[in-house]
Amino acid sequence: MQITEVEYASYLSYTPRPQSEEQRSSKDVTLMLKNNEMWRGTLLSASEHIIRQMAKKVDRLPFYDFFRNKPVLVPMPSSSLKKYDSLWVPRRVSLALVRNGLGSGVIECLKRIRAVPKSSRSLPEKRPKATDHYDSLGVETIHEAGELLIIDDVITRGANMMGAVNRPGYRVSPCQDPWICGDKNRKQTRGVRGHRGSPNRTRKARGKR
Repeated sequence: MQITEVEYASYLSYTPRPQSEEQRSSKDVTLMLKNNEMWRGTLLSASEHIIRQMAKKVDRLPFYDFFRNKPVLVPMPSSSLKKYDSLWVPRRVSLALVRNGLGSGVIECLKRIRAVPKSSRSLPEKRPKATDHYDSLGVETIHEAGELLIIDDVITRGANMMGAVNRPGYRVSPCQDPWICGDKNRKQTRGVRGHRGSPNRTRKARGKR
């Protein structure tokens, strides 16, 4: 893999092992998002409600530059093989972003061709590495897609994102302002994910090969 560092951002954060009421609330919101539940007191799904709230103030968020040019959004595949009509949260988030003016379209070009263990349910030493994700992902050829932004829902340590940004096999014109380290002949991509740390920040993830 040529790319060893990728810039990413998060809008919200949650605590996987909550001890306070606020932490429990953050985990509840995460579960609502992952289970595609309706937001309390509304007729909106959790993903639609969260994205609508984000869209209202996106120009004041540190990662506004990610959405400035309305990139094409690429939902991150889950760790398991996709089944027909299965719940795919990153795709729902991507569609909500487009509906709220934060993307020009959605392309499902990344495909999981081999299942990998789910990081959140694995011991630290058993979690898939970036190379495992790289080897388990396939990509459909895209010709002239413009700027791409990879969308995921929750980050554990960034290995999935690292594998994904190294996988694309399409070629387009280089960006004037490349977003990540890597071959400038390769399409430059960023990623947006949920994060367990501090929200509303841009960060860099590094992957082990």
